Amino acid sequence: DTEETIKVVAMDYGLKTQVEYTSNLNYGSGNITLLDVWNENCELSGIESGITSFTNSDFIVDSDQFSGTGATRRDVFIAIAQSSCDFVKVLNDDKIYLILKEETNEVIEEYTDLEDKRDTQPINAVSLGMSQVEGENVTKIADGVSEKNANWLVINDNPFAYTQEKRQQLINGIFNKINGFGYSAFKT
Repeated sequence: DTEETIKVVAMDYGLKTQVEYTSNLNYGSGNITLLDVWNENCELSGIESGITSFTNSDFIVDSDQFSGTGATRRDVFIAIAQSSCDFVKVLNDDKIYLILKEETNEVIEEYTDLEDKRDTQPINAVSLGMSQVEGENVTKIADGVSEKNANWLVINDNPFAYTQEKRQQLINGIFNKINGFGYSAFKT
């Protein structure tokens, strides 16, 4: 029918998260977890969550560090990803996930044709801190590793880790997840 007009309004996932974050959660209750913030942010963004838990998902968030600051929903997703030592990604099922590594079923028969671009040393130390404040970092280093020889993951200025106590609560989950993680980057 050439006379009927169909109007389609669409917004991609990147644009959906570029909207200012405003929370309706009751942070003063003392019961709001990182998972609650994740779920609300997914709902606000109109993106279905593909997960029901993640590292540090039970971390208590006792105040809204985002509403009224100009922070976007993307900023909230990034802060949650840092707090769980993951990356945020919308996968082919149109759901949003927190993932550290992506598994693939792709088999490369002739792996000898791959060129090793770069190897990383396994991470064996984590630091959570505030970039503009001296002496406020919370660190954790693997047993038997000296601070001088450590391979660090450094996370500064995470809105959920705004006090020494909060950083202390988050660091174990992050350290346990990333300790010993390294990768090799290949190109064909």
